[in-house]
Amino acid sequence: MAGNLFGLGDLKKVRLQDVIFPESLLSAHSGPRFGIEDARKILGVYDRPLIGTIVKPKVGLDREGTAAVAAAAVRGGLDLVKDDETLTDQSFCPLISRLEAVMAALGKVEKETGKKAFYAVNVTVGPDKILERAERAVDHGANMVMIDVLTTGFSALVDLSRHIRVPIQVHRTMHGAFTRDKSHGISMLIISKLVRMTGGHQPAHGKLHGQDGARNR
Repeated sequence: MAGNLFGLGDLKKVRLQDVIFPESLLSAHSGPRFGIEDARKILGVYDRPLIGTIVKPKVGLDREGTAAVAAAAVRGGLDLVKDDETLTDQSFCPLISRLEAVMAALGKVEKETGKKAFYAVNVTVGPDKILERAERAVDHGANMVMIDVLTTGFSALVDLSRHIRVPIQVHRTMHGAFTRDKSHGISMLIISKLVRMTGGHQPAHGKLHGQDGARNR
């Protein structure tokens, strides 16, 4: 969109704040397969905001520990539990094993309480393997997948959105390298529009105020 603009030596500071995509480009992308009403229908929640959380600590829990945190969150009333962006398919908590444990735990909670929830399992990997990994996750019961779009690339999101039949949560990890300087870089609005256009159902925008006290924009 901005080409070599950011590399021009005569420009000390430049920021891409917004972009209006032409209809020809928008029509080439179908956007997200799922919307908020679809999520509400799946969960059976229509009268309040949907609320989620992240499994913490970031890494270190095994499959049983991850499942226990997820189940406790849903018992407490949350609608979504997601992996941290740093947790993918490490040896101490393999993806499929973790997924099966979490979905079994959430199934038990649903049987006992009637409450349904999403589990966004992080399928981030290289572009040559991400679709295969996501399909395998869905085959093993995933009801939502998650990717780190700025490390996988938007083409990976396009590929997933065209083939995966569950909602896709899109994490923005590494965005601060582009968005934090308010006089240089790319705004979060641009990234959000790209996520929407290329098929992300649930983009992560962070808190109203960042951990450093800076507003998320």
